[in-house]
Amino acid sequence: MLTDVCHVSQHCRNVVRYEEEADGITREVLIGIRSTFITPFDRGDIKDLITSLDDAIDEMQKTAKAIVRFELTTFEPDMRTMADAIVRMSRLALRSVAPGSYANATDAARVVCLIWAPMRTCVGRKGSSNQLG
Repeated sequence: MLTDVCHVSQHCRNVVRYEEEADGITREVLIGIRSTFITPFDRGDIKDLITSLDDAIDEMQKTAKAIVRFELTTFEPDMRTMADAIVRMSRLALRSVAPGSYANATDAARVVCLIWAPMRTCVGRKGSSNQLG
């Protein structure tokens, strides 16, 4: 989305559509854990996970709506860096849940690095208004 500024509004519409699809999946999962006698994982863990995933895509939708509302067509390098890290983490997550695969310590370490690197870059600069503390 951040690299294809000519089609930002279309990308934002896609995010809204994906969020609506995700809401349907969330409903199905929550109904499923209530109606299934035996689950492979703890019901509370499943509920917490699906709720976290739903919250994440809700935030993506809010961001997409803000991009459209404020007619953003250019994005700062820090924004692009963070977006790139999110895409890479998403690919790692998808790979770890693909049939026949599993998450391992190496993938977990990659996710931590992907989270930390852009934050360190964006937050750690002198004079940055985004510094923690």
